[in-house]
Amino acid sequence: MNLRQVVSQSMAALMLLSAAHYAAAHDYIVGLGSGDVTAVAMGDSSNAWAVAPGFNGLQSRLSARAFLIKDTDARTGGNEVLFVVVEAGLPGASVRDVVLQELAGMKGFASRFSAENLVMVAIHTHGAPPNGDTDRPKLFKAQVAGILQAIINADQNKAVTTINISRGELNTVSRNRSIEAYKLDNADDRKIVGEAGIDPLMTQLTFVRGGAAVGALTFFATHPTNMVDDGFSYVTGDSYGYAARRLEDQMNQGKKSGDPRFIAAFAQTNPGDVTSNVNFDICTDRQLFSHHQWGCKRGVKDTPFDSMKEIGERLYGKAYTMLTSPGAVPVDDGLAAARQGLNYRYQSVALHNILVDEKYTRGTGSNGSSPGAQRTCAPAWGAAFAAGSTEDLGTPLAAEGADNSLSLAGILGIGLQIPVLSDILKVVAHYALHLDASLATLTPELRTCQGRKDVIAALPAVDTEMHLLKLGSLYMAVAPFELPVMTGYRIRRALTATLDAGDIKNVLALGYLYGESPSLEVGGFAGYLVTPEEYDAKQYESGYTDWGKWSQPAVTQALDMLAVNLKDNAAPPPRAPVAQPAADDPLTALVTAADTPEENMPAPVAWDGIPLFRVIGSVLTAPAIHQENSFNNTHQVVTAEFVSGHPMNRLRRNDTFLVIEKQAADGSWQEYRRDDKWGTRIQWNPTGVLCINCKSATVTWEVEPGNPGGTYRIVHKGNYKPFWVLPDVVEFRSETAPFVVAAQG
Repeated sequence: MNLRQVVSQSMAALMLLSAAHYAAAHDYIVGLGSGDVTAVAMGDSSNAWAVAPGFNGLQSRLSARAFLIKDTDARTGGNEVLFVVVEAGLPGASVRDVVLQELAGMKGFASRFSAENLVMVAIHTHGAPPNGDTDRPKLFKAQVAGILQAIINADQNKAVTTINISRGELNTVSRNRSIEAYKLDNADDRKIVGEAGIDPLMTQLTFVRGGAAVGALTFFATHPTNMVDDGFSYVTGDSYGYAARRLEDQMNQGKKSGDPRFIAAFAQTNPGDVTSNVNFDICTDRQLFSHHQWGCKRGVKDTPFDSMKEIGERLYGKAYTMLTSPGAVPVDDGLAAARQGLNYRYQSVALHNILVDEKYTRGTGSNGSSPGAQRTCAPAWGAAFAAGSTEDLGTPLAAEGADNSLSLAGILGIGLQIPVLSDILKVVAHYALHLDASLATLTPELRTCQGRKDVIAALPAVDTEMHLLKLGSLYMAVAPFELPVMTGYRIRRALTATLDAGDIKNVLALGYLYGESPSLEVGGFAGYLVTPEEYDAKQYESGYTDWGKWSQPAVTQALDMLAVNLKDNAAPPPRAPVAQPAADDPLTALVTAADTPEENMPAPVAWDGIPLFRVIGSVLTAPAIHQENSFNNTHQVVTAEFVSGHPMNRLRRNDTFLVIEKQAADGSWQEYRRDDKWGTRIQWNPTGVLCINCKSATVTWEVEPGNPGGTYRIVHKGNYKPFWVLPDVVEFRSETAPFVVAAQG
């Protein structure tokens, strides 16, 4: 054998070894599904705003979307993770816990999922009602039932799937609302992240079968807070919900009934100090309850509805471009076989009074100095959080960056330390603001430890849950916080180094995890997680950074411990079974609430009033067509008003409160729009001065460009409680007279 033959055979052998080492494809079993979590919680307000008017309308339905991913590699034991994105305001551990209880009792799900491999996150829309509890069982049932529906649908839909990843940047939907605090961060870090203090990175996972995309999970960082002022009272998924539905509608065009539906979700990364109301700085008014006229134009358009749509369109547009353009690669592309696949780690860790290694505090002192090892505090809430964020335009309760010890919020804190008065304030906070009444003892030592924070309440020192997921080359650290941009960067930087992940873009920091944590919110939510430098600025976000100045380094340290454990990609430790709660465990009552049939739950009113000489569903105002100017287009808007019942008489999940029907050539009526489509909304209001419990429902339909001309009618559907002695509610349906809409160019 000559030298050339030896070299040739050696090269061939190396190529075969390389092909085996870097496998061309890695198989996953993936299921995708969605479920309806809508509840029009009339009178309840969002738990994402400090104070806001109660809901009385529906702009868009809310969904949960489940992504079930299973690795087929026996080396890691066939790891399986369930990732659920919920169009909710704030996450709640109690919702996750009940979902696990329900799954444990379902055929085909027992022993598959636990707190270790069920990862649920909220999109943080500010137009979602509270998660509910035993005091609001219908709200709780709506969220649990919708999440379970999404999971079941995903499980029934699972098949061999290729998972691709792509990345892009979007700079037009974000503005740092706490830039004064951000400017205090280490100068070298700011140079890397950017002086604007936003995170433009969009990361997209695409799920492909037979060469066609069947779903997309997109990660980005901005607050969905466009629906303010006139939009405050509407249940809405805001810009993230709009973008998800828009992408689904686009990708499902032309599909026949019964065909698998494309599933799209937008999940949050680190938007804690980033708003999509990019013009907030021109607004200077400070009014009670953070409720302001849209005339100051915080958003990108003149109305909250149009601003929400515009931001949603920008999110959708970038995601759609990434989805349909070349450049996406398999998530395992270029990885050695031993580093491929799906893996995860989970922990529930105490973050109070712990020592934080100097590795994680480095560069956070004055002028970029390193303060050495530090210790966290017991968790507490500060008055600055009551000030509202900069984009909220402030409240009279407290002020950002100021001494709030004698502010209204500070005085409230004093009241919380006085026996009897404290109990009264806790009850009011629980029922009016959905705040947890379980407060800890506030000590002088805690005040001292918390430093510049004007402490007004001490929180229970419970452990905090967090996850680290690995999907091919992508790592996702998930925690129950609102993560500001710099915090996200520092977590990602630390984990990138530990995991030897290469580019920092291969690591994402995700917030809004449904998991246990010290919380003011009923059900658990850990607040913000600002950097040590930002903490001393006493901005809104620092007021709800639980463990004091060194909270962010402590969480980074905890996540880094997970990274050390995951680095070798070994199989995860055995999962603990989901334990049945004891009879006196509060979780048992929540399981009962989730399992109770809706017809066995009390109606929200003793009866629904009906105006004199009217019946339920009567058309109070016939369809009126007028012109509106929006998005530089003049288009028709149709409104009609009906006698209605309370929208919480029945949740009407997987149904609708309104239908726009179009008359076909043969005279029959065909459904054209319902309340899950952009352009329709419905709002309930009291009607009649002397009419007790009387309500009207106003349906609005914005006729979009390209809408076909023809004859239409508006249908209102609902349920009403006839009289207090009758135990059940009755369904009704009402139609307007037909009306003609001209074709829209």
